[in-house]
Amino acid sequence: RSREEIREQTRLMVLQSLALSIAFAVIGTIIVLLVARRIAGPIIELTRSAGKLAKGDFSVRVAIPGQGDDEVSVLANTFDHMARSLRASHEELAEINRTLEQKVTERTVALHDALANLRTIMNNMVDGIMVVD
Repeated sequence: RSREEIREQTRLMVLQSLALSIAFAVIGTIIVLLVARRIAGPIIELTRSAGKLAKGDFSVRVAIPGQGDDEVSVLANTFDHMARSLRASHEELAEINRTLEQKVTERTVALHDALANLRTIMNNMVDGIMVVD
């Protein structure tokens, strides 16, 4: 009878150990999933924002809830700063380009006027001109 009691106790201990192992595995899996979601979510958002920025959308803002001093938040803040800097640089380059195009147009008109003036002078000259070197 004592062997049967020992077997029964052993079987109960094995079942309890198995149930406890399954409970720890489930709890561990839930914790890993929560941590992964907390880390992966902001990184996925950063990836989407980087894709938009690469396509020329300089109005990109990374919205990560609960930003603090962790690495992902620091990365998100740095990304936002970079996006703002790129937007400012893009606007500055666009303004420089507009100014440059305006100057090129003005200089082209001035060159055409000077050429027309020189042609008029050359066509109405009575004396010959020789150009050397």
